[in-house]
Amino acid sequence: MYAIAVEKEQGLRGILNATRRAAVEFHDPLAMTDYAISALETDEPHKYEVYESYMTAAALGQHPLACFYLANLYYRISQGEFTTEAERDAKKRKEAYAARPAWLRRFEPIEKWVNSLFNQPLDRKSYRVRAMDWYELAFDMGNNEAGYSLALLLREDGEMEKSREVYNLTAQRGLPTSLPKKGLKQMEDKWEDQTFNPGLPSKLLRLA
Repeated sequence: MYAIAVEKEQGLRGILNATRRAAVEFHDPLAMTDYAISALETDEPHKYEVYESYMTAAALGQHPLACFYLANLYYRISQGEFTTEAERDAKKRKEAYAARPAWLRRFEPIEKWVNSLFNQPLDRKSYRVRAMDWYELAFDMGNNEAGYSLALLLREDGEMEKSREVYNLTAQRGLPTSLPKKGLKQMEDKWEDQTFNPGLPSKLLRLA
């Protein structure tokens, strides 16, 4: 359905409209992935929230690349590159409080207490765990870049046996061709050296 819709359209605007329609109306995983990526190219202030929303829907539709991109987003959030949902919500509440009349502001401490009690947002460490879950799912669906990333994160966590198992399986299927062979060889040679932790390669952390 998505491919047919795009084929019928003319020009960039027409293709974007077809992509949006396939994503919003038909919930096509490939279209939702493309639409999420197109959001990053806009000046929309909430573009990363739009990206996360559509990429999550595509990932839940079992699109391997969407799972990988979503994992990358969550990993980068865990590293402090992007704001967490909790930080975004806190900013919105602060702006809302500032716009209130003075007599309403005396109730802010109660509101903040209620929010802290019933809204338990993810911390950055939890985003890393979530990233690993999506890497694992993407790897199960055949994405080897996700397998390599997962192996590295398991290794960082000290789960050497499991990390080696995932690494070996990834190597059998084919290590990421986007990474230089020299870097892959260095990582393989130093795999058991837990003092060597270079982190995930930046080339694997793309969102599109």
